[in-house]
Amino acid sequence: MPKVGDLKLHMPIFLIYAGTLVYEFHYDNLARLVPKSGGTIFETRWRFLTYWNFVLQAVFFGICVLADLVAKDDQSHVLRRLQNRIMVSLAYPLAMFVGVTFWAIYLVDRELILPKAMDVFFPVWLNHCMHTNIVVFMLIEFITTSYAYEPRARNVKILLSVMVSYLIWLFVIYSATGVWVYPILHVLSWPLKIAFIIGCLGLVLGLYVTGEKLNKALRGEKEVVVIMPASSVAEMSRASPPPPATSAGNVKKEK
Repeated sequence: MPKVGDLKLHMPIFLIYAGTLVYEFHYDNLARLVPKSGGTIFETRWRFLTYWNFVLQAVFFGICVLADLVAKDDQSHVLRRLQNRIMVSLAYPLAMFVGVTFWAIYLVDRELILPKAMDVFFPVWLNHCMHTNIVVFMLIEFITTSYAYEPRARNVKILLSVMVSYLIWLFVIYSATGVWVYPILHVLSWPLKIAFIIGCLGLVLGLYVTGEKLNKALRGEKEVVVIMPASSVAEMSRASPPPPATSAGNVKKEK
């Protein structure tokens, strides 16, 4: 579970996220990246997975700060448990996914993901805050803090539920406006769109599994402990039969 005493790390990161969100909210940079068609909800910043993820990262590090201040060394505290769940199921895989996919497409052809004409509305420093810093900060948190990855099934369900929800939202926006949020979807045929979406789901799942294996490699499986209530531990202890006693008569001497 999360280590104690990381406030000096978590507080600056949280303030950077909070400050960036205040700036973006004031200037509405993301909402100006797609042509307007009537000022509907489909034209807000919530169209972008980048913004979903960035808000998630801000919330996560806010919880980290609260846990450092309130929970302190109580690893069974609800804030510590919430910090662990969000980190392994959403914060880490989504940060890696957004960063990897954005820069991979950007390096191939930036017009497919963030056209150069949009730099007026979306400055370079803000681009790096939302697509580069998220990866750097998450890697620092991942390397410096131990997290419990079990149970995998629950974490994967949470991750897939968010990804599928966003995909549904993406198609709702297209159905209502006739405009794809991301330019790359304009140039792909429907078979390639489907293949691209399946590939994205496979990538985010792969990033989750990679994070799980890297976590174990960095700290060893014995150090990754799933916290459970003390009552559950006591029940398990009572349910476990005592080891059989060894009598001297049952021990055979070797000749």
